[in-house]
Amino acid sequence: MSAAFVSLSDGADIFKSATGAAQHLVSIPGLDNLVSGSSGVAVYNSVGVQLNEVIQFFGTFDDVVKVTHFGKGVGSYTVDGSIFVDCSGSIAGLDVLLGAIRGMRGKLQTLTLGSGVFTAILNSVQLNVVAEPETMVNFALNLSVVNHNL
Repeated sequence: MSAAFVSLSDGADIFKSATGAAQHLVSIPGLDNLVSGSSGVAVYNSVGVQLNEVIQFFGTFDDVVKVTHFGKGVGSYTVDGSIFVDCSGSIAGLDVLLGAIRGMRGKLQTLTLGSGVFTAILNSVQLNVVAEPETMVNFALNLSVVNHNL
């Protein structure tokens, strides 16, 4: 997992493990156990949200643009992460990830990012097995946001 080593000017060095871990900010049912549960062998590299609005613009002949706001549009919630090998060289978290994907397909999910709550449905998944520097699986999930509390 990530770590930081800070060398201070007075010679007192600080080593802090698990820097940058934002598991407390992100909740994705099915993946929570993979990242922060008992099988916590993965990290979220990035989580992003894009929200859209449904707006109609109408340009008039007197150079005035009329705007009508209809409400929320379909947005996106993207998750990029990595699953690491265990001490025996196997990627045990991959089966947990595949099971989570099976469980998410075709079902609305309630996701969070900070205090934001998003209702989304799985749209696409990408898995890449990487050999260097250590064997790991990089994963990307794209979900379509159909409702939110913002």
